[in-house]
Amino acid sequence: MKGKQAKLTQKADSPQASHYLRAFAQALGTFHEFDGFVASLKQLVSEDPHLPGQLSLPAADASSLPDFEGLDDKECVVPVVGYEGNHGYMQFRQANEGRPFGAGDLHLMGALASMISALYSQAREYRQQKRKANIMQFLIDQLPVGIICFDELGDLLAGNNLAWRQLNLQSFSGSKNDAPILNALRDGVAENGEAHFAVDGRLMFAMKRLFESAEGEAISSYVIYDMSKGKERLIDALDRDYYKALSQGSGLCLAVLYSDKRAGSVYSKAKELCGSLNLDAQLIGPVDAYTCACGIPADKLSRAKLVLESLAKALAEPELRLSLVRVEKTLGTSPGAKGIEHGVSALRPVEVALIPKLMVLDVYRPVFETLRILLDGVADLDYFQSAGEVSLGVQSGDYDGVIVDLDSLQFSEREVLLADMHTEGQGMKVFFTSTRRKSMLCEDELPVRLGQILFKPFEAEAVVKTVRSAFTEALN
Repeated sequence: MKGKQAKLTQKADSPQASHYLRAFAQALGTFHEFDGFVASLKQLVSEDPHLPGQLSLPAADASSLPDFEGLDDKECVVPVVGYEGNHGYMQFRQANEGRPFGAGDLHLMGALASMISALYSQAREYRQQKRKANIMQFLIDQLPVGIICFDELGDLLAGNNLAWRQLNLQSFSGSKNDAPILNALRDGVAENGEAHFAVDGRLMFAMKRLFESAEGEAISSYVIYDMSKGKERLIDALDRDYYKALSQGSGLCLAVLYSDKRAGSVYSKAKELCGSLNLDAQLIGPVDAYTCACGIPADKLSRAKLVLESLAKALAEPELRLSLVRVEKTLGTSPGAKGIEHGVSALRPVEVALIPKLMVLDVYRPVFETLRILLDGVADLDYFQSAGEVSLGVQSGDYDGVIVDLDSLQFSEREVLLADMHTEGQGMKVFFTSTRRKSMLCEDELPVRLGQILFKPFEAEAVVKTVRSAFTEALN
């Protein structure tokens, strides 16, 4: 008989349990919005067909507590208490038929209070976490770089507005976690922690950093830089200064410097040094994360090279590569953009890029070939057959010095050449070659103050020492 009664009670309680499950499920639908969720809980209690009551949340002060002195024997107050303390209370009144509260009613009140307390605590914590997340989102949205974070499973955790604009995902219709560009970003940066990539023709650079959250979860953070903007500003500045120099009868040279040891290192150092080298800071800008370009106002490469030598020495960057080119007007192309393109393609190790470039004037080409072998790695040589060609080379400003055969050069040619060097080739180094010993040369035939003599037949060590020391002293 008792077993049969238990089954009947279970059947009778089943609709009641189903009601509360549905009611709480409906209330949880508004869990993401705190005030709406609290209103749903209050509605759940007030519209309870089995035990209607009134839910008061939260109990902020004494004025929100029930009037215990005014309660009669038909009312019951149940506290809603959580681990943080008292949240509020539920107040019930007996139905009109006057049936007193029974043990089942009290158990139900306690169960409702426990459930509401647990849900309310979670809702408050969720609201607090949401507020923190909103504050954090606001803060990272203020950063001048793009930020994207993934959890250890590769799922997207957060990203700022700038990152979505950089990756062209601000209007992405699906889940950003499924965007192909994010997969490309993670794959591209995975190998060495940083990489360049392109988005709609714009050059981007991303760096990956790993850290642990307070809960010990591994977080991957990607910092994204839009390199195109800095390059565009640099090109505009180079174009402006090029045309300004052109109108003044001068010129503009461009030094391009590259080092992949640390992203941004070359650019930041060059920017710091621009004042000490009398360079315009607006003419220094990034080409990409490892490369920067520096405009040098000079109509001759040889003069610009002196500035570049000082800059390279001050940078002290390991494995630095650089180049020096003229900024020139090209049909249909920005002078600055073309100069950068030319400079990047001409990058060489610093010890190669800065070696002096010399003209060799000698009637016998084998002399030039011999000097080129002896001075390999010390100087870059070009062969000239006439004093007129050398004069044009001096005027071009592409050369740092000249080696002239004194024995085959007529006096008049020598005087014209020396005059050109005095007016156009200031700073150029002059070397003479001769088969005669110094004692056989007249003082008026050789202006010793303007150059040094490389005696034929050449002694390899003496030739290298003479040329190298001349340019080393100039650099120091």
